[in-house]
Amino acid sequence: MKKLILSLLVAIFTAVQAFAYDFSAVSPSGHTLYYKILSEEDKTVAVTSQIHENVAIPYETGMDPVGNLIIPATVTYNDVEYSVISIGGENYSYPFYGCNKLTSVVIEEGIKTIGDQSFRECSKLQSIELPSTLEVIESLAFTACKKLKSITLPNSLTSLMFSLRSMCIIV
Repeated sequence: MKKLILSLLVAIFTAVQAFAYDFSAVSPSGHTLYYKILSEEDKTVAVTSQIHENVAIPYETGMDPVGNLIIPATVTYNDVEYSVISIGGENYSYPFYGCNKLTSVVIEEGIKTIGDQSFRECSKLQSIELPSTLEVIESLAFTACKKLKSITLPNSLTSLMFSLRSMCIIV
């Protein structure tokens, strides 16, 4: 009996840990996006994936956005407006890794960081519009985006981390 209860507790804990998001909302382009609350006090969030990074590549599950995606600068949850300041980054998983049906992305003004591997292997991604508020693009953010040939970097960018071995775009 003790083993059964212990097994159930482990299963429940594992299931709770499998999700990397606090809430979801529909973006202006009609796609469901997932958000991790970074600070209740500052009312800030990061775009994350539905599934925790250690469980699976988020969009191998067939839930990936199709076509043109708009990532909003603000999102409302439980009547509270949050500022979206990051796409992925520090333990917030790789939100669009392997999203093979995504063709263009517009990131609204206010977002400051594109995290590590956020758009990795988006093989059909052709264009991305970066906001003038963007400060950081982390390593491997656009690795293996074979159709993405160039990106116009904003003057606000203070940190661009990349690996020459994995670059597939002209910077």
